[in-house]
Amino acid sequence: MISKIKTKFAKSKILGWIALSLLFLPSGCQTGSKNFVATSDNMITHRPTGIEYPKVIHGWEGSDTQVLENLSPEILAELIFVKKDSSKEYNPRVSVFFMKGLSTANLQMIENKEALSFQKSVKIKSDLGVSLPRHQQLFMSSYKHSLQQTISAGGSTIVKEVPLNSFFVQSKKNPQLVFMMTTAQKQRGDQEIVLQLMDEFLVKK
Repeated sequence: MISKIKTKFAKSKILGWIALSLLFLPSGCQTGSKNFVATSDNMITHRPTGIEYPKVIHGWEGSDTQVLENLSPEILAELIFVKKDSSKEYNPRVSVFFMKGLSTANLQMIENKEALSFQKSVKIKSDLGVSLPRHQQLFMSSYKHSLQQTISAGGSTIVKEVPLNSFFVQSKKNPQLVFMMTTAQKQRGDQEIVLQLMDEFLVKK
């Protein structure tokens, strides 16, 4: 009887520690965020920044139930969109970062954070630190890099390297948004596709 009581006590203690540890897990990933709310049938608003964007962006798959939030004091949230197409070597991908600040330091911060993971990275261009012509409404940094894909076929494993382009873009219209857009170098038409997604986000100020 005593051994049974000890066993029950040990189990309850373990469960207590698990419950306590869950309370202190990082809040980088939240389900059903209260900061992103539907303000109409078609639009969603990010409450901390007041940014409103379309609930559905045609052709793109986003995550409605999981939102990356509070990545740092400056990076309030990240939304990830993928344009799924089984015929493509690489599906275009866009991360939209909601920032606290309003300067081009936002773009530099995201670039420094994300480009660290690029393989065989070569920086192509940067508009940061220069005065843009009046007609040019975008700040941009761009990279060439690569992704190694592991493919299993016929009992063998092949590692394939896919050359990629990544663009970090910030608009003068809404500097609190920074976009990281990644496409396959061979799929040149995808660059226009990811820019169209950015236009959808910037449709409202």
